[in-house]
Amino acid sequence: RNFADPDWGMKVTGKEGKNAVGFYAVQDRKLNLLFPGNEGSEQTTLDGRNYGSAARYRRDVLKNSTVGLIFTDREADDFYNRVAGMDANFRFRNTETVRLTFLGSQTKYPGNVASDFAQPDRSFTGGALDVYYLHNTKGLDWYAQYRENGTKFRGHLGFIPMADWRFGETGWGHTWNREAGGWFTEFNVGSCVNFEDKLDGTPMSRSFVYWIDYTGPMQSEIHVNGNLFSRMYYRSLDIDWNSVNLFAKVAPAKSLTLYFDGRYGNNIDYSNEREGVSLRLNPWFEYKIGRHLSVGLDHTYELFDVDGGRLYTATISRARLVYQFSRRMFLRSVLQHVNYDRNTGLYTFDVSGRDENFFTQLLFSYKINPQTVLYLGYSDNYFGDSDIDLTQTDRTFFAKIGYALVL
Repeated sequence: RNFADPDWGMKVTGKEGKNAVGFYAVQDRKLNLLFPGNEGSEQTTLDGRNYGSAARYRRDVLKNSTVGLIFTDREADDFYNRVAGMDANFRFRNTETVRLTFLGSQTKYPGNVASDFAQPDRSFTGGALDVYYLHNTKGLDWYAQYRENGTKFRGHLGFIPMADWRFGETGWGHTWNREAGGWFTEFNVGSCVNFEDKLDGTPMSRSFVYWIDYTGPMQSEIHVNGNLFSRMYYRSLDIDWNSVNLFAKVAPAKSLTLYFDGRYGNNIDYSNEREGVSLRLNPWFEYKIGRHLSVGLDHTYELFDVDGGRLYTATISRARLVYQFSRRMFLRSVLQHVNYDRNTGLYTFDVSGRDENFFTQLLFSYKINPQTVLYLGYSDNYFGDSDIDLTQTDRTFFAKIGYALVL
């Protein structure tokens, strides 16, 4: 997922009996590096030719279990990151699942990168592990998990933003199911407790999490979850971490689906290192007009309050139209407007009172055959702030054709 500007790539996958293999290799012209930490990460981009590859082997064992090996490699001038690991997924009696993953990495950064981002100035190694257990029956389940990323573990071919970090969680859930026609078809409740620590034992969070999930008529869903009696530790902060989240969905007609997503509760203003309270409301809908045209509209409204008052208000509005000419061909249009209003007097650094962005994209796709797809597209961006009205900053035209060679 970190390839940014590839020149070429190849992928080979296959399965024979109980054995499955996968391999890919890519030559890229940009190298995105993420330096993980336990309270935030840094990143940079290096220009120049680099290579990334991954190899995977998996074997079926017992009745419903697998074991596997994985190796990834990212190489550039005076840089490398190599990760090797093994994993196992065991299932017993159809109710017990155990997953194990162990990884080790070896990394070396160029001298200037190591100096600029406080990384070791020579080759270094690190490790990571993930252990998970699940007991799952028709109605009742419980689970436990432990994860740990070493201080010097790096995985630059993927996205691993945590280091010097451990996490543990245990929880339970109960599900009731009914045939269609009643007031619900599935109902689930549960809770868990978890912790996050730095590897030296310094606490990062303590949480009690609950959830209530409902599924019913008209494809309706309601999911409520949140934190109670929870604490968050971030740098100098030690705060309550209580919140509630709500997701709802219903399809009152065959062609119309309504959605809502929202959150209210304690939050952290990471830029100014202080406690706050945030509210996010996100309603949206999808509507199909006939057999070919579908329309989607959504709007996100978010506010953040601190002791001095309203820190910012943000809105994001998005429209998506798709015209499906046939099973092989479609045209998609996306329009998005983003607006941030900030109270500059509540920031501890200089910041614009208003930022505004407008984004447009058109994409045409035609599937020539099951292995060959043609894409043609256009996009542009507009930017404005307290002193500048919306002004076009760039425009892009692109074409892409993809072909899969099946051996």
